[in-house]
Amino acid sequence: MGTMVRSSWTDDSGNGTSGTVINNSELQKIYDNIDAEVKSPTRPTIKTRDIIDQVYTGDEPYVSITQNSATMTLDLSNPSRNFKVALNATVTTLALTNLPPAGKIAVVTIRLDFSGVFDVTFPASVRWNQGVAPVLTKLNAKTDIFALTTWDGGTTWFGSSLGQNYTT
Repeated sequence: MGTMVRSSWTDDSGNGTSGTVINNSELQKIYDNIDAEVKSPTRPTIKTRDIIDQVYTGDEPYVSITQNSATMTLDLSNPSRNFKVALNATVTTLALTNLPPAGKIAVVTIRLDFSGVFDVTFPASVRWNQGVAPVLTKLNAKTDIFALTTWDGGTTWFGSSLGQNYTT
């Protein structure tokens, strides 16, 4: 991993701050300090570097699904919660199962690879940006990508289009 760069940002209170450039040796010190802080006889050692490297290098796995029926079930017991769906049928029911309880966040990414003019009906509990659900591309050899986030055990989902009409 190379040098990590952080720029300026604003927190939820509106307080601004500026960032720093951290080289590999400084980053290693941060990993070591965090690992030392979380060690305890009552809980396992957390491999902070592994977690952070996974986030930055994008090597998180996904679940591949070939969807041939009207009901699509996405099982969130998979820790990845990333789904790549080969869409071969119109989906009228999208079920999200094994959700974490209220108070825990769940973020799901769904990549829809279209093999024809198929549609997906998202649950009524999904709230889209500006109250408008995206129009799916629905063309052969095209891809749309979405993220769904819940904080209340799936009662409400916040949906975002991460990109549409990609060539598969």
